[in-house]
Amino acid sequence: MINRFRKLIPLLAVLLLSACGDGSEDQDQCHRDLNAERFDAVLENCDNPYQRASAWLGKAGFDLFALLLGDAASAGYLVPLLGATEANISTKRELINNAIEEVADPGGGDEAFALLTASYLGLALSTTEFLDNGAEDSVALDGAFDDAESNDATGFFAQTPYFLTGAQQASPAAYFSVVASGTAYLLDCAADTTTPYCDDDPADSVEIYLDSEADGILLSSDTALTGSDRTDALAAVGSASSANLVVQFTGLILPFYLLDDRGPRMQAFLGEGDVTNGFSIGLGRYLALMTLADATLSLANGVATDDAPLSIIISDFRTSLDNGATCLADDATFAYVVDILNSLYALYVVSAGTEQNADPGSVTGAYLDYNVVSEADMAGMVDFIPSLPVGADYPFGVDFGYRFIYPTSDDLLLMDTSQATATVDGSTTSFIGEFEGIAVFAPNASTALDGVIGVMELFCLN
Repeated sequence: MINRFRKLIPLLAVLLLSACGDGSEDQDQCHRDLNAERFDAVLENCDNPYQRASAWLGKAGFDLFALLLGDAASAGYLVPLLGATEANISTKRELINNAIEEVADPGGGDEAFALLTASYLGLALSTTEFLDNGAEDSVALDGAFDDAESNDATGFFAQTPYFLTGAQQASPAAYFSVVASGTAYLLDCAADTTTPYCDDDPADSVEIYLDSEADGILLSSDTALTGSDRTDALAAVGSASSANLVVQFTGLILPFYLLDDRGPRMQAFLGEGDVTNGFSIGLGRYLALMTLADATLSLANGVATDDAPLSIIISDFRTSLDNGATCLADDATFAYVVDILNSLYALYVVSAGTEQNADPGSVTGAYLDYNVVSEADMAGMVDFIPSLPVGADYPFGVDFGYRFIYPTSDDLLLMDTSQATATVDGSTTSFIGEFEGIAVFAPNASTALDGVIGVMELFCLN
């Protein structure tokens, strides 16, 4: 990452030099105050966004001549260049952010250039402050982002993963949610141990219930169908339109966790920013502003800049930060954990309603009521989620999927639908917290170049 900062510094210096004016006597007072480093006078008396942004950068310690001539510039490292220390780095960063706000909607090439410069400086300084923090035996602000520093910044720690689903998953699978002729049923086929399973041979080996809520949950008050109702229902399920293995999560502990007090600050750092959590502008917004500035400069110059050095370096920044966490998949230490997290992410996507792979239903909070997941959704399925039954062993005549239900009490050891909910947000607080962590840690949640910097992407900075 420091190498990328180094590449951009000389180019910014050249552009800054061309934007400075000629120092002639007819410069207005704002120009003279700016050149004389009377920055407070500029901010008090001047309205020009470019001049005001330049004044804020000056107050932050940005010195064009140090950039051009000093040892810090040749080293390419912004901490000495800006005179930043552990004591003042936050103040300098906020001064740079003030410069950004002056030109956040650039009205021309000079404002776009100021926006580009300030956004680059803010991004570099924020990253340095957050990740080069001197944790444990590391040296703060030395330009090296050590693992100990990254772990301390994010509150990121490993733990033993703990995943449990209810123990009904014996072979043959016994508990199904089936829709036939528009009616939802629940089938308990535990006593039918001969193929084809669930065909009620031997007689009375299948218990069948109406699933009035179509949610896969059998309540203790429900009673099995009898007589002609049972006979008609069994005949109907032979031509079912859907059949899903019901799986109840009874415990979910992810292989990583974040310390609670680090999470909000980290999210502010990675995303749009949140002044109450220490970063009024986050990496995601810095990158967006740099892209906007580059595009505005292109229009102002009347030429495409996709292949220009500046655009290439900005793209290089974006690729490095918004990297998709792809390095983890190649790390033997993480490979199994990555499979787990990515498989769970497929479930999270469906449960959060971001893909329409669920039965129609009302929305509760962020989650769909009826979590039906196809086999394709779980293509990366890992062994803690039971395998789907072999369709040929059952009379339903359709491909199986999953219907996931969730616990309403902690520490369940066996499947218990009397302590189940169809919605994740109806589950226990601890389960909801772990479940939502899937979207934080799963590499598949950190798509490269999606404009969002994920936690796991921080561990693949290069």
